[in-house]
Amino acid sequence: RLEVKTTDREDPQVNVWKLIDGPRAISPPDYYLLFRVENWDVSKDWQTRVVFEDADGETYTYSTTVCHDPEEKSNVSLAAFTGMGVMGRVAHAQVPKVKGDDIIVGRWTPANVWMPFAEAVDVVAKQEVDILFFTGDQIYQGKPSPTDQSRAPYEDYLYKWLLWHWSFRELTNHLPAIFQSDDHDVYHGNIWG
Repeated sequence: RLEVKTTDREDPQVNVWKLIDGPRAISPPDYYLLFRVENWDVSKDWQTRVVFEDADGETYTYSTTVCHDPEEKSNVSLAAFTGMGVMGRVAHAQVPKVKGDDIIVGRWTPANVWMPFAEAVDVVAKQEVDILFFTGDQIYQGKPSPTDQSRAPYEDYLYKWLLWHWSFRELTNHLPAIFQSDDHDVYHGNIWG
């Protein structure tokens, strides 16, 4: 379920969570739930939370903030990201042969495993930007594991998307974001040429 509450201290409903009717639609293979919030007041900041109860009755929540429309600003700042590969050498690749003074980067070291991009996320958080722009290649079909085309190929995509979400959730849980797809986001090595 989805719940929202205003953060506006002037509002008499400031600490009251309101249950949003829904989800309106479930997209079966990709686990997306779509909600529609009627009469959204864009002049206020809102807290939202997704509440999930598992089969054992354990409750989990994921909270976010939806900021008001910053019409009081004459300029907004944007942070742009592109090509956020999870790792350099893929997990299933053979270790390259050493040539001369070459340094072999360990497969599971920070030099090879780049996510969760903590340094980049920290820098952007300190900039206090208004909006995020992800220009494509949020995921790569062959990283960190090879593409799985078995019985549930959607789960391979979901796994790689969740790695991306793990990396950027501290930003996307309170900043609006624009997503543009590129070739690897649609499991193609070079769709544009």
